[in-house]
Amino acid sequence: MPCDNVTEKIRLVIDKDDRLVSYKLVKKSCNGLLGQESMLIDLLKDKTTKQILAVDAAAFRNSYSAQSDVEEFIALKHFFAIKSALEAVIGNTPGGADSSCAIAQVNYDNGNLIVEADIAVDIVTEKIRACGICAGCGIKSFSEKKVRTTKAKAKKKADI
Repeated sequence: MPCDNVTEKIRLVIDKDDRLVSYKLVKKSCNGLLGQESMLIDLLKDKTTKQILAVDAAAFRNSYSAQSDVEEFIALKHFFAIKSALEAVIGNTPGGADSSCAIAQVNYDNGNLIVEADIAVDIVTEKIRACGICAGCGIKSFSEKKVRTTKAKAKKKADI
């Protein structure tokens, strides 16, 4: 049975060139996984903080090919948690106890910045709801997104 604590913790490692080296997102109370603990690392590794923060939800959803609504939700949760932590690290958001990301610890080791923080799941979930499949962008379901993506790729190939 799941626990009542829905706070998550994130650990980011950023190199001296401001590039994401690794991250880990887990439940704070039990270290339980949220999908895979670093499910977006292949997509975001070696990107700079500025590059990651420049990606909006629509662009992310187009670049990440989820196999189900659940996977898409978890991927968006990771995406917004990473962005929230980076925003706090660079000072764009306060990073305090009442923020979507509360910085717990910052260390510097072997040329890498290591940031550990708590993520307020309710705030991150609101961000997902605001950009997710709410029809604001005209996409009402995961399957409709897949159809639109397939049609767009086919059109792009036809234009070449």
